[in-house]
Amino acid sequence: MAANVFFFLGASSSGKTESLRYLHRSHDFALISKQTTRLRRDNDGNEVENVSQLSSDCDVRYTQYGVEYGFQAQQIWDHLSKGRSCCVVINDIRTLRLLKRKFGGLSRCIYIHSNISTDSVLENEARRHSTPGNPQVELHAIRRAEKIAAIHRKYIENSTIFDATVLNIGDLSELYAQLDTLASLAFYPVDRERVSAKVFVICGNSFSGKDQLINAMQQMQRNRAFIYTKGTTREKRASDGGELAHMPADAFPDTYDITYEKQGHTYGISTAEIWHGLSRDRVLLVAINDAEIIVKMKQIFGQSCVVLYLHFDQIADELEKQEGADIPANELMLRLSVAKQLEATYFHNLGLFDHVLLNTTNIEDLYDQAFNVYDYYCL
Repeated sequence: MAANVFFFLGASSSGKTESLRYLHRSHDFALISKQTTRLRRDNDGNEVENVSQLSSDCDVRYTQYGVEYGFQAQQIWDHLSKGRSCCVVINDIRTLRLLKRKFGGLSRCIYIHSNISTDSVLENEARRHSTPGNPQVELHAIRRAEKIAAIHRKYIENSTIFDATVLNIGDLSELYAQLDTLASLAFYPVDRERVSAKVFVICGNSFSGKDQLINAMQQMQRNRAFIYTKGTTREKRASDGGELAHMPADAFPDTYDITYEKQGHTYGISTAEIWHGLSRDRVLLVAINDAEIIVKMKQIFGQSCVVLYLHFDQIADELEKQEGADIPANELMLRLSVAKQLEATYFHNLGLFDHVLLNTTNIEDLYDQAFNVYDYYCL
């Protein structure tokens, strides 16, 4: 893979430092040395220089949590010129935009998402400073916890500037699997001026809010955006929307040239129907949870296809809510298993997904992300 510079953004304690160090030791990424006016932490490495005032040589500067950060952009050029990729944390959207302009196609913006509570931030801060119970450390931790929501909001409002999203939601092996995939990816920028993508493939588990998202995107332009109706042999449920046409297996039409099996049921897609919709300048929304089928869709429809991964944190909690609904208990457990499998699929296939939508706070935040993506490609 050609050398690139990876810019990471994420909330406090989301795993940014661990990600950079893993890429350094496992993939020989260079760590960009930054100066900062904050107090030194126990886990700071040689790449962090604590100073009372930033050097005049720092031509990249930003402020976060009232602390100044800065480094020399020439460091990046030096590594890239030697064919070596490098990485650095930039928790400032304005600076990220400027750096993307400066380094163009050589830059990769990565967001790290993690489920972080105020208690965990307090524990991490005490560990960092080796001073548990220190009131100043606790106050600092509370302020950092308050900023977590602000960082999340930055992603919601600017999700289209990120080339990939790392979901640090499990153990370290799952984080490392995503970083391994990330290090091997070849990124290709979408040419929005030449091709306006109009097929949105939405991938997400049964608890993720997929139906709400698809319906919301359809409402954004009701005269142009349409939910594509897939065929399925699965029985109809009261909770089903209008995205499925139910039929017996012996009546499954051969017009479905893409078929696949999920949870013991067959699903079918007609590429001719999708091409017909595109020829009429329509935006088509289709839910697909199969990596091989997503690959086929991208191969067939090229830059007219945008793949969205919908992430939801509280799968187990949602499972409890749905108990007693019209879904049998054994199928609910199957859905939970499939949801975990889908997460693993994402960890090893980051390159399949153009954007990640985080359904982790309120539904309005999810709709904001959907609108930003929709606006980026279609409006």
